[in-house]
Amino acid sequence: MDKESERAFVEAFTAALVSLPFDMKVLAEAVIDPELPAPLRELAAATLMHVFNPKDGHIEAYLRYAEDVVYLRLALKKIVDDKSEASVEFQAQWPEPFESLEAQLATYRKAFGDPLVDWLDGRWPNLCKAVYAKKQASYYIKDAELSQTLYNQASDFTTAYPVTERSMVGRVRQLSSFVEHLQRKLDQDKLMIHK
Repeated sequence: MDKESERAFVEAFTAALVSLPFDMKVLAEAVIDPELPAPLRELAAATLMHVFNPKDGHIEAYLRYAEDVVYLRLALKKIVDDKSEASVEFQAQWPEPFESLEAQLATYRKAFGDPLVDWLDGRWPNLCKAVYAKKQASYYIKDAELSQTLYNQASDFTTAYPVTERSMVGRVRQLSSFVEHLQRKLDQDKLMIHK
């Protein structure tokens, strides 16, 4: 990636980081949509749970949430790939996040590399087994009250989210910051698998 392309990507990815709490709304809507297939609702819930769960406090906030920006789009891609009548209707109801989805994911693959994106996209079984507030994702889609709780948490997250436009000023200039962070996470994941 040349310098100009790298600069443009870093700017776009920084904007995606800042807008993460607002972009999460569509996944919150997926969680409470009874028409969507259960596996898609579960992926949406698992993605939200991953965002909400505590992250490494000693790492800069913009790096801690970098993978969530990618996960959100990978979850949306699963909705697109489903092609069921319910998923098509859902996309029609919430068109904005889907409009540039393919282009964004293609850019992420170019910037981060296929191995990193494929690793994130292969972690869904782990994300669905993860626990938030003592419950796995499947519980949040089986119980309407719990679904609503997760939906409300997504709304509340906007005020708690530590990455803002102001906090990002002058912070990130190079793509390598994100790539190195994600590679470290991948390396840690490999170590856990081999234990």
